[in-house]
Amino acid sequence: MELQTYLFFDGNCEEALEFYQRSIGAEVTVMMRYKDSPDQSSGPIPDEWQNKIMHANITIGNSQFMASDGQCDHNLDHLRFPRF
Repeated sequence: MELQTYLFFDGNCEEALEFYQRSIGAEVTVMMRYKDSPDQSSGPIPDEWQNKIMHANITIGNSQFMASDGQCDHNLDHLRFPRF
């Protein structure tokens, strides 16, 4: 079995990734910002979220993680995150 870990941050994903790079040698292999989203059909992205991280892949040793700003306590319904 392979586990896929997805880390959600409250607007500070980029700082967290930079910390992981400095402290444990993480490598960011993919980083997409909300402003670069190919599908913006759910409406305009608020200005304060344009440069936040929509999705990132990081490698730490032989492990891969995904990370994003979002799905915290903020009302982000306009971004259409699935609710579980």
